[in-house]
Amino acid sequence: METIKQIVYREEDGVLMIIANNEELPIIPRFIADLSAEGKQVIEDLRTFVLTKVDSIKYVVYTAEGNTLDLEPNEGDVVRLEVSNLGDDKPIVDAVGLLCTQLLNT
Repeated sequence: METIKQIVYREEDGVLMIIANNEELPIIPRFIADLSAEGKQVIEDLRTFVLTKVDSIKYVVYTAEGNTLDLEPNEGDVVRLEVSNLGDDKPIVDAVGLLCTQLLNT
């Protein structure tokens, strides 16, 4: 089973880019519009959460090493969050990780 090194969500065109720890695998792009209803809801939950932290979304980057979530707004500084410190919001990020792991391994 492949594991995730990094996940990048780009708001502009609604795409997920999934990067595996296995460097021999290519970056796997997935458009949100092509996901199942459940997958779309997982991403919508993430977007809703991110918009409580920044005014707009350009990129959201999850990095497994360090377990961090970087929120890049269209204007302003990147906000870095440690996923382990998110409390009640942690399951939102965990659900994205699970979704992307499934996409990586299918």
